[in-house]
Amino acid sequence: MKKTAIAMSLTALLLSQPLLAEEKADTIDKTSLKATASGVVIGGLLAGPPGMLVGMAGGALVGELENRQQTIGERDRALADAERETARRHQAYKELLDTTRSRLSAMEEGFSFCLGFRSDSAEIEPQIASQLASLAQMLKAFPELDLQIFAGADRRGGEHYNQNLSRARAEVVADHLRRAGLADGRIRILYVGEQAAAYAEDDLDGLSFDRIVKLSLVKGETS
Repeated sequence: MKKTAIAMSLTALLLSQPLLAEEKADTIDKTSLKATASGVVIGGLLAGPPGMLVGMAGGALVGELENRQQTIGERDRALADAERETARRHQAYKELLDTTRSRLSAMEEGFSFCLGFRSDSAEIEPQIASQLASLAQMLKAFPELDLQIFAGADRRGGEHYNQNLSRARAEVVADHLRRAGLADGRIRILYVGEQAAAYAEDDLDGLSFDRIVKLSLVKGETS
């Protein structure tokens, strides 16, 4: 009975510690303390004072293990949440990248802009100049794409003359685009003179198509 009374007294003393410690500091682990007290009761009842000491040690260990298991569980949940968020962002980025590529591909394959020139002239018509400026502004939003200028001439005149004429037409278009803000490195010029001409010299209506300069979107060299 005396051993039991001592065990109960120590138990009461230990159980009162959280209240005292709370007034002094917040550093006492209540879970470990309660586990220690439970160990004291069991050890005291079973084996007296020696049993109480063993029970105190065992109870403290159980409380510490419970705390560590709780901490590990919280970290595992946080890690799982982070992994799910990373996977979600990766999928969203992939979908955005796929959509962007599809749009660029559609623009590259479907866009062409043709402008005509008068016979024996490399001057751009006033209404065409504003359209070239708008095109240059649009291309600023698509840095992955460059612009190819393909210029030709009809069959009238000598071959050398027509080669120089088509070059002049390509250059004047490129100059308008540069002045509108399109970087020179994104402009590709190809002039072929009369090599691409498809109409006879006496086909006045058809010759106008041979004097057309065609603008096409192509993938940038760095994209």
